[in-house]
Amino acid sequence: MNSTPHSRILPVLLAALVLIGGANLAAYAANGKPLLLGKTSVETKKSTVKNTGKGPALHLKTRPGEPPLKVNRTKKVNKLNADLIDGANASDLESLGYRYELASTAAAPSHEISFPGLPPGVYLMTYTITSVNGGSPYCFTEGSRQALSYASDIGASYDTNVASALVDTTSGPDTLLCVGSAGLSLYSSPGDALSEVSFVRLDHVTAGTPTATRPTSPRGGPATSR
Repeated sequence: MNSTPHSRILPVLLAALVLIGGANLAAYAANGKPLLLGKTSVETKKSTVKNTGKGPALHLKTRPGEPPLKVNRTKKVNKLNADLIDGANASDLESLGYRYELASTAAAPSHEISFPGLPPGVYLMTYTITSVNGGSPYCFTEGSRQALSYASDIGASYDTNVASALVDTTSGPDTLLCVGSAGLSLYSSPGDALSEVSFVRLDHVTAGTPTATRPTSPRGGPATSR
């Protein structure tokens, strides 16, 4: 008597289960458990996701405000490029400098220098102001009243004033006001002496308290004057 179709199904299913179970056991012995979604997966060897088509090999999606990826080590990952760091583009992290070369001027009691195109921010400002025919210019920033400095005589025909200061232009533009003792003519000549002002952006400034100490003599005792 021939077997019915139903009697043949059971041996086939049993054989298939044995094959699948053997394949899973082999995979478990070699590489750990299969990747389990929503659970912790343990692998004994590196897992590689390869996309032979177009587009990325892995696309992670999360709800708004949730990170798409989390790691448990601070070890540097080679060739892992990031387009944004804390929301900032790499170009935003570069040091930015702005330089203004002043033109020579006619004599005047004072000169107020502005800086068009300078974005609002906190800067280290450095300036070199050269005056012709003396003048002994003293300069200070008009908005914050900082960087007060006086010129030093560098020759019979020129005086120069070199100084630097921290300026904050976040609340509005700042200007540099230079005043001469007997009329001031700004002098600027490439290859000779330039009058110029430069700004370097500072992203973080920490305030500190200076400590003043009494100078000592080379032998370690109190300094004396003669």
